[in-house]
Amino acid sequence: MPSAREHLAEFHAKAATHHGDAADHHDGLEKSAAKMSAAHKKLAKESGLTDGPHTEIAAEWERRAGLHKGNASSHREYADYHRSAALKCSKAMEGDLNKLVPDEISGVTPDRPGIRAIPRAGQRELPSTPVSPEFEKLVAIETGDE
Repeated sequence: MPSAREHLAEFHAKAATHHGDAADHHDGLEKSAAKMSAAHKKLAKESGLTDGPHTEIAAEWERRAGLHKGNASSHREYADYHRSAALKCSKAMEGDLNKLVPDEISGVTPDRPGIRAIPRAGQRELPSTPVSPEFEKLVAIETGDE
């Protein structure tokens, strides 16, 4: 089983590769859309219809080229981030990353009203007090009866 450091380094390396590939893909789509836009602008010019369908189609391809350019830029930024994070993970001390404890996990489970354990057939009896007898006095609620 890989350590936390190895796991995170592998994740970031794969994410960097993915985003790099996605950026290259969007670069290709941007170039293709720009070519389509140029072709339709040329057709509009040759036909003499400046307000015709070729002008509208050219504008749409130009819009798509802009979207792909933006997507490529975003993916490049993500790829750079993940490359940097993978490098940091590979340089990190093993102990530092293995000390990470997830948030949102409680080490103590409270008694919830309406929720109780139901023992299965043959199971040993559950202790009536959730605290060891030597610590009962520390957590006891003072009622004045003592």
